[in-house]
Amino acid sequence: MQPRPAMIQLEIAPGVRLSVHAAVQIPDRKIELGYVLEVLRKPEFVRDDWRHPGVKLAFGRIVQFGNRWMRVAYAEKSDGIVVVTAMWDRKAENWR
Repeated sequence: MQPRPAMIQLEIAPGVRLSVHAAVQIPDRKIELGYVLEVLRKPEFVRDDWRHPGVKLAFGRIVQFGNRWMRVAYAEKSDGIVVVTAMWDRKAENWR
């Protein structure tokens, strides 16, 4: 039996992996992986994702991209962080 594709993950930094969904969506949304890591390392604020138990949302502004807000959904696992998805978020201030 072959593993399900959702179980395969891509490491982008020590202890940080992308889910298959994130590996497809992040480039499609023209988001640089460096921005994702920046938000994970120094978020301006973090919230639990009420729609998905076990998932957290990290928010940060990307200076190099005109101070635009980015939201990174991630899950903390015993062996590191798995990025579920990342997106630009025009309504990030509403999450505070």
